[in-house]
Amino acid sequence: MARLKNKLFYAILFAIIFSVIFSVIARLPRYTRLDASTSMDAATPLIPIFVIFYLLSYIFPLAAFLAANNIKQLKTIFKIFILQLLTFSIFFTLIPVAIQHQPILTNDIFSRILILIRTIIDNEWNAFPSHHVASAFLTFLIVKEEKKQFIIPVFIAAFLIIISTLFTKQHVILDVIAGLLLSSIFYLYYIKLLKSDKAVRKVNK
Repeated sequence: MARLKNKLFYAILFAIIFSVIFSVIARLPRYTRLDASTSMDAATPLIPIFVIFYLLSYIFPLAAFLAANNIKQLKTIFKIFILQLLTFSIFFTLIPVAIQHQPILTNDIFSRILILIRTIIDNEWNAFPSHHVASAFLTFLIVKEEKKQFIIPVFIAAFLIIISTLFTKQHVILDVIAGLLLSSIFYLYYIKLLKSDKAVRKVNK
């Protein structure tokens, strides 16, 4: 059985690795600037209050680590998240899609938080695919697989995170679709690893 301290250790380790890689990739020099926005994105309103759910995306993957039933599974979850992060880093480097940030004209607390995020944490780069969407959806899929009793609240949280990327104008629809597709692929790989591990354990018995 995986203890809480083990789960927190791997979750925090992933958060540190994510922060370092994401920060480095975001600050690489770009020699071209791609735009994946559509007319539907232009019609999507900016709703600053959704920044609450956008921020939730940074801690939401903790739920996937907490869902692990044993150390082997915990390490597999960690491996999947790292592989997904590295894959997205390749996309961010080779396909430099940038978000054309919509000016924030309001001055409420949520608007100020969103401005702070754009300034310090999450600049216009690293847009395609959306890692916020992918990590949220992958977390939901893992929790759905391992802890079905939490499927409804985790689904609601993941859904709010995903749409928050659009209503904060931090991502466009194509970013979201690509994030969902890639996280689904990594989830299937996660299931494959678990089945392989179970098969090995049966052979060894």
